[in-house]
Amino acid sequence: MKHRCSTRRTFAHKLLAFAGLLSAATFACAQGLTPQTPAQEYIHVNGHVFAVENYGKFDRVVVGYDVPTNGSNSLWALNTYQQPYLHSTTNQNWQRVTGPNLAQVSLAQLSVGHSDCAWGLDSSGNIYDWSPTSGVFTQVGGTLAQIAVGNDCDVWGVNGADSVYHYTGNTFNLVSGSLAQIAVGASNYVWGLNSSGNAYRWNGSSLAPVSAGATLAQISVGQDGDAWALTSAGAIYHCALNCSSFSSVSGALSQISVNSAGSVWGLNSSGNIYYYSSSSGWVQTSGTLSQIAAGKLVAYGLNGFDLMYGDANGGGWTTLSETLSWLGRFLVTGIWV
Repeated sequence: MKHRCSTRRTFAHKLLAFAGLLSAATFACAQGLTPQTPAQEYIHVNGHVFAVENYGKFDRVVVGYDVPTNGSNSLWALNTYQQPYLHSTTNQNWQRVTGPNLAQVSLAQLSVGHSDCAWGLDSSGNIYDWSPTSGVFTQVGGTLAQIAVGNDCDVWGVNGADSVYHYTGNTFNLVSGSLAQIAVGASNYVWGLNSSGNAYRWNGSSLAPVSAGATLAQISVGQDGDAWALTSAGAIYHCALNCSSFSSVSGALSQISVNSAGSVWGLNSSGNIYYYSSSSGWVQTSGTLSQIAAGKLVAYGLNGFDLMYGDANGGGWTTLSETLSWLGRFLVTGIWV
């Protein structure tokens, strides 16, 4: 996409004017500059060029297995440009995460374990590991089609040929077996589905089949080994810790997300929200979502592009106050020329 010449008073101009940066400005096209994202425009102001970048809207929320508290790095999101954001519970805002030297990072997938562990894949399957020390994503050798991270930062992945890999010794090592989908709660709780929809569980030395009596399309496992799965028609199956086979559970869902046996959430095909109660079964809560991610005490989800959070105590869903979901929230940076 070509950069946009700022010859009119856009929201970006109004923002700069509000900041007192356009008091004597003349608008001109910043020739020779190329935006780093599709949402960036340049404004030439008094001999300086300002990059005004639209953060975009949230497209996916990802939450780790621990509780997002002060200092925790558990709540992440990807915007519509596949840029990763980390929620700062200390500053109560969202911070975009880059690569080394502020290099742009775009992730098609993101998986988060505990508060210091996040991994992702770009659209080409290149692998990225986030460091809580440096605060940046660094590329790791190899390519994958899916990546999954457990609560103890145990990392697994599958490639486009359904080969299975486990990250040990600072490298991804091939594991015997074939999976099209993988889910990790922790190092002892690794589950997957093969291309035929059959379920497999890691037993410490190999991937062993676990019967479900159905063709499964989606699987999620908690940090305590509690596993749930769905068929393409939305039928629900559950396999508790050390179970010998899956059991059918009443209801119908199109999405399911598991943090632990006490935090299992799902959406039906209409976006209605449910959590699972061991005493009452599936309990519907108010509102609708397009995506849901189970946390330890609360669940997070997207309502359109608004990031919401709620718990299983009937309190409803609340929009995260500092969400970046609305167009018009901009980052202004100066470029000296």
